[in-house]
Amino acid sequence: MVSTINEYREEHAGDASVEATVTGASTRLQAVLITTLTTAGGVFPLAYGLGGQAGWIQPMVFALGWGLLGSTAMTLFFLPCLAALLDDVRAFWPGSGPSGGEPAASEASSTQAGAEVAV
Repeated sequence: MVSTINEYREEHAGDASVEATVTGASTRLQAVLITTLTTAGGVFPLAYGLGGQAGWIQPMVFALGWGLLGSTAMTLFFLPCLAALLDDVRAFWPGSGPSGGEPAASEASSTQAGAEVAV
């Protein structure tokens, strides 16, 4: 989901960050929900004892199923909110974006090394 949001931001640089976040998240919504529901649909019968004699595996499967549903909820709501919040922080501090501010240490050292060799 994060990569889809970032790709949408790169393709549509002029769009508002909230619009890019909503569009990128809604693009991946169906895939995330289908994957979660099919996995939960296969796990919950075992968790609630409908699988027969799998009593020893019930606690693990129960934790897996509810953990999956909880993490999906956080993915669908928390990640887009965090992405929009980080965009606002980057807009507030102009040098904090990926293209602003000082060059990275590896870029600076390679530039200096290239200058020494060329001289």
